Amino acid sequence: MCQAYREQFAFTDIAEDTPHAKEIWWLARQKISKGYPDNTFRPDVLVARCDVAAMLYRYSDAVDYAPSDEDRALFKDVDDKTPHAESIMWLGHAGIAQIMAGDEFRPHDQVKRYELARMLYLLDGKPAFEPTERLRDMYPDVTDETPGAKEIWWLASSGVKYGTPEGMYAPNDVITRRDVAIMFYCVHKIRVKRIQEEQKRKEAKRKF
Repeated sequence: MCQAYREQFAFTDIAEDTPHAKEIWWLARQKISKGYPDNTFRPDVLVARCDVAAMLYRYSDAVDYAPSDEDRALFKDVDDKTPHAESIMWLGHAGIAQIMAGDEFRPHDQVKRYELARMLYLLDGKPAFEPTERLRDMYPDVTDETPGAKEIWWLASSGVKYGTPEGMYAPNDVITRRDVAIMFYCVHKIRVKRIQEEQKRKEAKRKF
């Protein structure tokens, strides 16, 4: 799969031995983020709130969304000239932006790891989830008191390896483009697993 993605998205700074190259190429294939005009992906660049809003919007099913007057009034620092204004308005309309914003969105501020985990969980419809003991013990710096703990463990249930070299999650670290690719890919894996489990349940019913 990596080879096919690499041929389709020839980022000059991403090779097969680049950490999380598969997730980066997947992100590009999904048209969530395609990279820069010079054919680079720049995985270590920090991501602004307005860019995260655009990526969440692209990964959603809100294809027919049009902001209402009420949506336009949600954030006093967002207007039609704001980068990704419609995506930000949609994020507010969907009740997802409130994780990191009040009456101001601050579109150029950065996003923390636990904030994106919580937003992705909301984007997926807040599925029923109870972390196992194995998941709870995965990150020494994530406990029940950690903001976004449930959502962090939910992403970890995807089986995708993610964290610092020291084995921490670092929930208050700000996200890079690489982090975005990994976390969105986690949701993809969770959705695939959910579909497979549903198919198994249906097949089991047919046997009786």
